Amino acid sequence: MYRDILIVQYDQTGNASVTGFKGATGEMLWKTQRNVRVSWASPVIVETSRGSELILAADPYVIGYDPETGKELWSMECISGEVGPSCGYADGVVFSVNEYSKVAAVKIEGTPELLWEDTEYLSDIPSPVAIGALLFMATSYGTVVCYDAATGNKNWIQEFDHPIYASPMVVDGKVFVLEKTGIMHIINMDKVYTLISSLQLGEGSVCTPAFANGRIFIRGDKHLFCIGE
Repeated sequence: MYRDILIVQYDQTGNASVTGFKGATGEMLWKTQRNVRVSWASPVIVETSRGSELILAADPYVIGYDPETGKELWSMECISGEVGPSCGYADGVVFSVNEYSKVAAVKIEGTPELLWEDTEYLSDIPSPVAIGALLFMATSYGTVVCYDAATGNKNWIQEFDHPIYASPMVVDGKVFVLEKTGIMHIINMDKVYTLISSLQLGEGSVCTPAFANGRIFIRGDKHLFCIGE
């Protein structure tokens, strides 16, 4: 949802589109055809110097739209394959990634510009998260990487024992990484790797945690957990 607009991304080869519906009634407000292939990524709304923008990723483009009208604002050819992860965003830069493709950082303020690319560690499921000068990305084979968001240099690389399907989350200066086995790793949000704690949920999970009002909500394999004081 963007304000009162429900946005639906439908990316299938030969018949791709993104559509905005009136949330209260289902009335179609706008529909924009997309010249892209299959994508499983979710739409992302970000706040830029121009206002709100809708960011979509699908082979071969990352594209920004006006969420009020569906008008295309910019595009960058920088991704391939059946895209799974959604894009990350911080300080005027969009970060896209897909397995067997690359990590790409695209500056979207002014004329779009490809700042850097990397092909060493690629995610097929978890989405990247960026804040300030740091970009954090997890892979389904259990590696977490902290990048310098401006240059693509790797600050640290940490390998965990189990797969990671959940996207990393940044809350209160900490990075939360949930392994598929249900172990939550809490890492200091810094250019130097510091593990604060590793906690066991008690069952497996492949879902990204949600944070609200000082509580963590996690959908496990068998239960829905609410964790807080």
